[in-house]
Formats: sequence, structure tokens, C-alpha cells
Amino acid sequence: MIELVTRSGRVFEFSSDNIPFFLPNFLDLPHIQKTMKEKIAFARDGVRIDDPPIADFRKIAKKFEDHIKFQQATRLAQFGELYQHFIDAGGANNESTARLDEMAKFVFNTDRPTDEQMYATHMYVTQDNVHFTAAPNVSDCGSFILRAPDEAKNLEWIISSIRSLDENYKGFLDRCRKAVHFSIQHRDSVTGIVDVGNEKQQFPTFSANDKKYVDFIVEWVTNQKFALLTPHEIFAPAILKALKCYEKTHIEKDVAAQFLRDIGMWQPWDNMTLLEEAPISVEHFWSAKAQEIEKVMRRDEKTIEKHSLGSTHSSTGSLGPHEPYPNDICDGIRHDFGNLTVYTIDDPSAKEIDDGISVEKYSDHSWVHIHVADPSAYIHPRQELAMVMARRVQTLYLPERHFPLLPENLSSRKFSLVSSSPDASAGQYTMSFSAKIDNDGNIIDSMIRPGWVRRICKLSYDQVDSMLQGSKLSDDMTALSSLVTISQQHLKQRIAHGAVNFDRPESSIHLTPYPIDLPSLKFSKPNFQQHAPDINLTVRMGGGQSPSRALVTEFMIMAGRIASSVCEERGIPMVYRTQAPPNRDLLSTDEQDLIDSVLSQRDPSNGSIALKDAFRILRFMSPGSVTTQPGSAHWMMGISGGYAKVTSPLRRYLDMVAHWQLKASMLNAPLPFSEDFLKTMGVRVDMREKQLNRLGAKATDWWIAESLRRRQAQGSLATETWDCIISNEAQNVSGRILPASAFIPSLGTNGRMDPSVERSFEIGESLKVRVKDIDPMSPRFTIEPVS
Repeated sequence: MIELVTRSGRVFEFSSDNIPFFLPNFLDLPHIQKTMKEKIAFARDGVRIDDPPIADFRKIAKKFEDHIKFQQATRLAQFGELYQHFIDAGGANNESTARLDEMAKFVFNTDRPTDEQMYATHMYVTQDNVHFTAAPNVSDCGSFILRAPDEAKNLEWIISSIRSLDENYKGFLDRCRKAVHFSIQHRDSVTGIVDVGNEKQQFPTFSANDKKYVDFIVEWVTNQKFALLTPHEIFAPAILKALKCYEKTHIEKDVAAQFLRDIGMWQPWDNMTLLEEAPISVEHFWSAKAQEIEKVMRRDEKTIEKHSLGSTHSSTGSLGPHEPYPNDICDGIRHDFGNLTVYTIDDPSAKEIDDGISVEKYSDHSWVHIHVADPSAYIHPRQELAMVMARRVQTLYLPERHFPLLPENLSSRKFSLVSSSPDASAGQYTMSFSAKIDNDGNIIDSMIRPGWVRRICKLSYDQVDSMLQGSKLSDDMTALSSLVTISQQHLKQRIAHGAVNFDRPESSIHLTPYPIDLPSLKFSKPNFQQHAPDINLTVRMGGGQSPSRALVTEFMIMAGRIASSVCEERGIPMVYRTQAPPNRDLLSTDEQDLIDSVLSQRDPSNGSIALKDAFRILRFMSPGSVTTQPGSAHWMMGISGGYAKVTSPLRRYLDMVAHWQLKASMLNAPLPFSEDFLKTMGVRVDMREKQLNRLGAKATDWWIAESLRRRQAQGSLATETWDCIISNEAQNVSGRILPASAFIPSLGTNGRMDPSVERSFEIGESLKVRVKDIDPMSPRFTIEPVS
């Protein structure tokens, strides 16, 4: 959060993501220095100024604004040519964006535009919001989207139509009033379904021009909000206010969403979280980019599905962008694991089975093999499908549907460890990470080999737990018991090195039917679905992992440690996962004592700490990150010698990158990625992974809130109470009170405390609450204590 002082003297906060442009060292500019009465020192560590000299700031801002207007006035002709120049330049390359620095270079005819020239250009393109709009990550990339000429013309038509109150606009308002009235009359109070029945003919028919107005409103709802205005923020509320169908005098996006439901564009249960976060998901759905990616995936899926390695060319030197490897480049070093049983353990519904485990038991040691699916046997780093994976970063899981990293038939069949592949003569290709472990659980040797497994035993977590609890002896039971013992030894060693497990309940949503359609971004015709999806919320409570889940977790971590060790030994550039311990230099003595006290209470069997205590120290934890530095520690995992994720190449692009790097080293071939490239790429991918994971979590929270909305409509929610734990205290941010929040274990999500509650709350405090209000546009809901 960044604290801003406006020209009028108001002080308020913005998220840094919403700042489209900033001018570094503004007060050091020469003409600004002359304006200031005295030198003002600004702390760069984020410490706010208690009493900013508002009067000086107003004068400085006014003088700077005059300076920028003068800069613009001297280049009016060039600014007037800006849009057409970059539309023409981008046309041949099918590009629709332009970087701010390139635009400033054109306008001011210079190779090195000044900060003031950059800002003057920024102000021009933001004021011409019919032709230009900021890219979703404009503060990082400095890019603006140039609206297509037809789109800009359409915007001008809508604005002119509204301003002149022409017949198109008045007719649209009249039809919308009839549509809203119809929906209110025929809406079910619980599900929100509009029962059109035999009266469908009473619903108005929308014209082609009507659809333009509707899409304009949709764009307002879905546009990411920045600290600058767009035509939508001015004219979309004006349309809804002119309807006079809604009670609110101040029109917000929740009113727009209700309007779109009333005219049959969106369903009552459509996930508003996805609409708010649309810029995050452009590689997965809704965008032209996503459509192009799907096209590549379908094409390469067909090519690889019917392809058997070794059946065509013998050379890999000149492969086309859609050609897979013609043969197994690891044929000479691929290890055949014979009839050794490989156990794949996952949820029963899992389709992408990308890992399995086997064990060879000897008198004084064991060999454990973590076998990972090997799509890199077919896909090479320069293939277009690999480029698609780099853009998608990972599989995106939503309650409505999932968007796979790889084509679904490949990830769930050809590459997946669920059945034998005809390409491997009744076997399956793997990358196998093996550890030699003594009877005390110490790793005394390790190796990585391309593998070939023949005998795959697919099991669910519950099946393994039942087998381990049973008394019936079998080869499978003996092998699984050995694996449990080794996994427990590995976990104890991590705990001895400080591993911490926050035992937080995890929620998941299962919808029936599945999959369901996502809300549309373009209005075609009214669509009133008559059956709401059933919502099944399951919460896997804390209290430690079951033996089967703990087993899988430990061996996946072990594979990551093996990969890290081999990469460091061979000097293979790799992206490692790392996390620093809490920075004690930034903590008070009391805060340090609190952390030490909580960590001393870890459960010695699994390293977990109570949820109430986890919330007390969570704010002091350093975030996880990525690095190319080998041997980097991961504090929470209790790993000091380095860790790289390698066990989910069907779902994570970075895992594929690790496989490509390892294979090239084994074959003494040039490495596909340099350390410098991985440094930049690793940070980008890590950020995208976190964004997509947050999107998936928010989408799940939406459906949890939707289940509460249904209970509220049925009248049962008012009498329900919930146990919760305060996860964040109330905060006073520049005079604005941010209410406390609490985690509700039985829902697996957070609620925000009613700000009108006149009492303070401590992090970790337990209490009973009831749900008071639910935000119609987000997963947020307000709770209040039960007296």
C-alpha cells in the first residue's frame, strides 16, 4: 500500500498495483527544487510523514502541471499523429500495444525521453481514453493497449448517443426497463433463477445496437480499476441511473452485475471473482490470446497422440515448431525398472497422475524411486507447445472447470502414470529420482535417470490408509509399510532442522453438473438457465496429514532435494525454491520471544503448530521465492541444502524446465536455458503461479459465499453460528479503519468482522460468530460475534 497526498491535500492509500505511472525522485527535479521553501527529506523505507507541508505540495503540483501542459502544447501535432502511427506500425505484426517510452520517443523525436516527457506522454494517452487504455500490468511493463479502430469508433458512437439522448439510446432504455420488470416478477427468491415458462415472448427483443450498450456495461464491470478514468466509469453508471430501475442513487458495479442478470446475460451464480480478475487469466480463457493457445494445444495434441517415439526420423536437429521429438533422445540411458511395482497415490477424481513411488528393500538399506511422468520425452524446449506452457505457467483449477497446462488427452492419458503406453511396449516413460537410504533414514546416495516403468498400481489416499490399518499381509502392504517408515524418518529429519507445518483446514468445492460455463463477456441473447448447480463444500480439517498424504508429501520433497543436489554437483543452472527465516533484525524482543514460544510448541510428530498460534506469527514470516543460487535454504520446509520442484511436469512449467535441464546434462548436450535467463524467467513464473493460485482460492471462496447466500435466502443463515479464530486485528490506516478478520475452520475461509462492533480483537482469539452480510460482488462476507 502506498500513501498519497493529492493536490487538494487529501491523504489516502492505493495499492501499488493500481499506480499506472510514478516519477522517481520528483522533489529532486531542478524546477521543483526552486519552488520549495525548504528541503524536504523523504524516507525511502515507507515511513510516512506525520505532517506533510500541504501548501508547498499544492504549489509544487500546480507548477509541475503547468510545466507538463507546456511540454504537451509544443508537440500538439505529434500527439495528434500518435495513435495512427502506432496502429499502422503494429498492424503488420498484429500487435495492439505500445510502450510508453516508445511513444514518448516518437512524440519528442528523441532516443532518450526525459521523465517529464514520459509523464507528458502518459497524461496524453490516459486523457485520450477512447483510443488508449492501460495494459493490466501497466506499472511494470509501461504498455498501453491501442483500441482497434472499429472499437474506438464504437466507443465514440456510444458516448455521442448517450450525450445526445438519441432514439437508439432511448429505445434501449425502454427495452431494458421491460426486461428488468419481467425478471423481478419471475425470479425465484432463493436461487435467483428467472422462470420464463410460457411467457418468454413477453421478454423484449434486443437489437444489434442494444448489444453495444450492454457490452459497454460488461467492460465496465470487468475492467481492472486504476488511478485513472475510462469512458466506462463515466457513462456506464449514467446508463444504469437513467433506467430508474434500481434503488441505489450511487451506482456501483454490483448494480451493473444485477442488471446483466436481469436481462439474461449472466446467471445468478456466475462467479464475479473471475470477472474482477480477468486480466490474470488471459492465457487461460476469455481472451484472443487464450483462443490462440487452445488452437495450438488442439493441433499438437493430435500430432503427439498418434505419435510413437522412434517411428519416424532419426534426427532431432531440424524439428519444426509443431513436431515432437521423433525418437527417445534418452534411449541409450533410459533405465528399465522391470516388474517393480510403482504406486501412484492420489484423489480418486485425479486425472493427471504425474508421480508414483516404488521401493527396493535390502538388509541394510533401501532404494526409493520417485517416478515422475515424462512429457519431455516428446516435447522439446523450442516446440510451440512448450511456448504455450511458458505462457500458461501452470494448470488453473477453478470450481467451474480446470484449464490444463498441457492438452487434456495428453496429460490424463498418454503422459499420465495411469495406464501402460503403447509407445513403451506396455510401459510408461518417467524421469525417476532415486535415493539410497540407510536404516536410520539417512540419504547416503542418489541418482536421476530417465526411466521406464511397466507395473503401475493406482491407489487413492483412502485405500492406502485402509491398507495400512488392516492386518492382511501382502507384497503391496509390505512395500507401502516400508515407504511409510522411510517417509516418517525423512519428516523427523526435516523437523529436526526446523520444519514448520501450519495445520490450516483446506476447503474444496465440487459442483454438479461439472464443468459449468463461465460467465460470458459478450452479449448475444438472453439465456435464463432453469437449474442452479448444486454446491458440495468439503473441508479437510487440520490435525496432521493422514499416513498416505504424509507419505506422498515427503517423497515429493525428497525428489526436489535429489534434483537440487544433482544440479549443484553438476553445475546445472536451475530454479530453486527458497524461504528465509523471520528477519529478527526487524523484530522487537517481544516479537522474537513470541515466535520462539510458538515454534517450541510444534508437534514433534509432524512439525505442526496450532492454527491460533500460526496466525499470531504468520505476519513475521518471509514469503517464499525463487533463486538460481544452489544450496539455498527453505526455512519452513526444514531444508538447508536446496530444493527444486520437479514432480509435476503435467501441471507446472518450471518442473518441465527442470527436466529439460537435467536431460541435457545427462546427454552432455547444450543446456536449453542459461542461468541469466532462468533468473528472469523464474521470477516471472513464480509471480504468475502465485497470481493463479490466488485466483483459484478466490474462486473457491466465491462458491463458499454463494452457498451462504442460498442459506440466507432460505432463512436458515440467521440462526447458524460458527466457531472462528481471529486472523488479523483491526488496523487504522490513515484514519480509515480496516476491520478485523477471522478464519472459520468449518468453512475453510475468512470473514470480515462487522466494523460497527465496538470491541477489539486479538490475533488467535477464538469466538462464535454469525454471518451478517454477504457482498454480492465478491467472496467477502461480514460476521458479528454471538453474545
